[in-house]
Amino acid sequence: MDKKKREALTPTKQKGGCTMTDAALRTLIARRLREAREAKGLTLEAVGNAIGTTRQSVFRFESGKHWLTIPKLFRLAEALGTTPKFLIFGLDAGKQP
Repeated sequence: MDKKKREALTPTKQKGGCTMTDAALRTLIARRLREAREAKGLTLEAVGNAIGTTRQSVFRFESGKHWLTIPKLFRLAEALGTTPKFLIFGLDAGKQP
């Protein structure tokens, strides 16, 4: 992995705590999306249809190539039977896939 990509995935320390880079956060959300979809046994196409987009868009969200808008994040969470809180932070014991 080249230095630029490694730096993009490395959390950065800032005053007041540790924050993640955009790329690292996108990667975590993408992984949780895919895990939630697979846990429900849904296809990319089924999820795309449920949220009003294409399977290609869902694939791009899951691969971290595209950022999600807030409304799409909420629609995805609902379609996957989880919460936006779980998709972003990995928290929410009651609705994890």
